[in-house]
Amino acid sequence: MFRNVLDSNVKVFRLFCVLAFLPLFVILALSILLFMYDALQIFHKPILRDTTFSTDMRVQDAGIIKHYDFDSILLGSSMLKNTLNSQANDILGGKWVNLSMGASLFAERSIVLKYALTHKNIKHIIYSVDGTYIPHYDVNTNNFDFLYTSSDEIKKLRIYFNKKFITCAITWSKDTNCVGEKHSLDGVNTWIDDSKNKFYLLYGGIQNWYKYIGVIKSHGLRQDLIKISKGIEPFIMPKVDFAKLDSINMDLRFVSADIRGGGVTHSNNPKKDSRFYIPIIYPNNTLDSIAIDKDYLESNIINFVKENPHIRFSFIIPTYSRLFYYMVGAKYFLQLVLNYKWLIWELRECDNAKFYGFDDLDYADDIRNYMDTIHYNVDINALQLDSIFKSTHIINVQNMDAYFNKMQDSIQNYDIESIKRKIEPYKDEFLKKYEKD
Repeated sequence: MFRNVLDSNVKVFRLFCVLAFLPLFVILALSILLFMYDALQIFHKPILRDTTFSTDMRVQDAGIIKHYDFDSILLGSSMLKNTLNSQANDILGGKWVNLSMGASLFAERSIVLKYALTHKNIKHIIYSVDGTYIPHYDVNTNNFDFLYTSSDEIKKLRIYFNKKFITCAITWSKDTNCVGEKHSLDGVNTWIDDSKNKFYLLYGGIQNWYKYIGVIKSHGLRQDLIKISKGIEPFIMPKVDFAKLDSINMDLRFVSADIRGGGVTHSNNPKKDSRFYIPIIYPNNTLDSIAIDKDYLESNIINFVKENPHIRFSFIIPTYSRLFYYMVGAKYFLQLVLNYKWLIWELRECDNAKFYGFDDLDYADDIRNYMDTIHYNVDINALQLDSIFKSTHIINVQNMDAYFNKMQDSIQNYDIESIKRKIEPYKDEFLKKYEKD
């Protein structure tokens, strides 16, 4: 009887051990499987499948940086994504890779850039300084930053512990939804030739925006068209209120050549703020202010330049359409200009940094060059590389006033009435269909 009881207890104990440790065995087995499958190449290059890349560059960049050879990078938003590595190689020399992330804030790029500087000997960085992200807004990076900031390789596996990647790994799937659709780093994140989204259909005129909005799912374009169809507001330009500048505790010589000789009285009690504010005044004497996002620009752009004097930085100011500035308004334009001026001024003594801009050309006048109010065609991407190679279209302290004044004149003289005429046949039907969506 005693033996029977003992045997029974042993069986219970064994069952307990199995039930207790089974989850651990399952987790361990899954971890090994996910590590081997490694859809995003975080740990190694592909095993038993072709080399492919995801177009979600926030998570794909980590593997590219760790496992592929390059010495120069393109790092921007969608405004740089259509620049091919091979183009940059041919025009500028070196081994280029495009790590640009769609709609990426400067803080997101800093995470990737720090990782790249740690793992590679970088010679040259092309970086888009997108006005649409100045001043910045906060963004949660918890869903990808650990791939770049954590030294714990096991912690990085958590990117794969979800239904999608577990299913993909168990079946060792080669489906594009699992391992990505791009087979080459050259053009890994281009969108203009995307056969799925077909953004290329939108170029050629604003009538194409209306024509294809039902086919191409672009929330941003739809919102633009709603705003355009409801009516475009006049572009009423405010000015810096020079009379009030003496209360600001900053070196304000970047604002205009008019005060570049000094003469600004600094406050004895400066306000502690991550931004500082420039007073502005409208033609009707309405007062307002605009923000210079100094701390954000310092931590995410300026410090990288100053801490890496051996690396060449080429900053691209994206060429948005003239229509875009009518959409966002003159205050936004002035805020963008003064942030650009401050950034150029702060980096004026850094020989390793240059700014390039193309808003003084007539390219932005022609809406046929755009698929929405900001996304230009690939000819501008080619011009950017060519300008860096030839040292043309450079904006610096000496010419920035003239550059931005010409840009402002081009916006204010833009034939907005022609846009109104072009949208007339489409706007009412469009609003009826989409305004309440």
